[in-house]
Amino acid sequence: MIRVITEKNGYVLNCLTDGSKAAELRVDPVENDSCIGNIYIGRVRDVVPSVAAAFVDIDGIKNAFLPFSDLGPHTVFTKKNGKGIINCDDELLVMVEKEAQKTKPRGLTTKISLSGRYCALVKSGAAGLAFSKKISDGEWKNTVRELINFKSDDYALIVRTNAYNADTNVLKAEIGRLTDSMTDIVSRAPFFKRTGKPIYCAEPAWLTDIRDTAGEDSRIITDNVSLLDRIRDMLLMEGDSRVPELYTDPNLSLISAYSIRKAADEAISRIVNLKSGAYLVIEPTEALTVIDVNSGRYSSDKGREESYLKVNIEAAAEIARQLRLRNISGMIICDFINLSGQEDRDELLSKLAALLKTDTVKTGLAGISNLGLVEITRKKIRKPLDSEAVKTFIKGL
Repeated sequence: MIRVITEKNGYVLNCLTDGSKAAELRVDPVENDSCIGNIYIGRVRDVVPSVAAAFVDIDGIKNAFLPFSDLGPHTVFTKKNGKGIINCDDELLVMVEKEAQKTKPRGLTTKISLSGRYCALVKSGAAGLAFSKKISDGEWKNTVRELINFKSDDYALIVRTNAYNADTNVLKAEIGRLTDSMTDIVSRAPFFKRTGKPIYCAEPAWLTDIRDTAGEDSRIITDNVSLLDRIRDMLLMEGDSRVPELYTDPNLSLISAYSIRKAADEAISRIVNLKSGAYLVIEPTEALTVIDVNSGRYSSDKGREESYLKVNIEAAAEIARQLRLRNISGMIICDFINLSGQEDRDELLSKLAALLKTDTVKTGLAGISNLGLVEITRKKIRKPLDSEAVKTFIKGL
């Protein structure tokens, strides 16, 4: 896989592709304008028991959402104004966890976390060492437990999927950096003045995407010298052996060379055509995303049920790709072509579940509803590609 990075008008287009099909496409500001991962001293503006949440002001942004369920002994208050768990005008350490989406405000958490290439350190009540669920090698995990010997009453250390078979000395060095940074943030918090600036500023999303896909992109190519320098510096700091490449062909743009415009147009199109002649219709709504599978021009000499199963399996593979490509999140309802046989339905669900497990964002298959609709959930973190600003950017490429 190749990760293609280019910049235009203050935005970075970031595409993971095999040269013919894009697996992931993101459009993000050059700097971290989304504030995801930024850590602030927030001031509680309002406490609303009816929604079990407090609304907190940070960085000139009013009414960011902090659920009561997020509070606990791990929460760092820098100013307390009452005996309640949380009160108006309390000040506390918070991290931006979710972007504002449509009518929903930014989401905050008091479970402060710092991530590296291999590990994440989280200040939460669940202290101790944990491993990504995608790492199944018990022997390797036991070896890492013994060599790292991580013990803490305040922090949870999560060993990420990227860490599998990594050098344990590299793991130890990263854990040391994360621990030192976390300690510094927590110790400075009581003395940090609320000037609107974060106490910690996370790297922009396009840069962390590169860091977190070490096992996927064999090459990183950009036509921008400034971006190249930032990528190179980050990879060196993370101990990553990948070497980014500078694209310099004056006769063919980077976007044209890797058919990125085609991928970008597809990523915002309502219709996705399949090789068989069938197609998907993708409709984002306020509450959820609906994906309809239509047999279209597909024809076959095989029996109807066998033909429908074949189309559905092809559609399942494309749906899994489109979820990641477009960053579709929240509730997703898929209306596959109806299958009357239970064995065929089980086969479709089994293949879809396996495809969804390869997603880098937590994605779950809920099953089939009484109406025969397949239900999927995908964790909301960043905005999908269906915003008007992103569509305008893509059309201007």
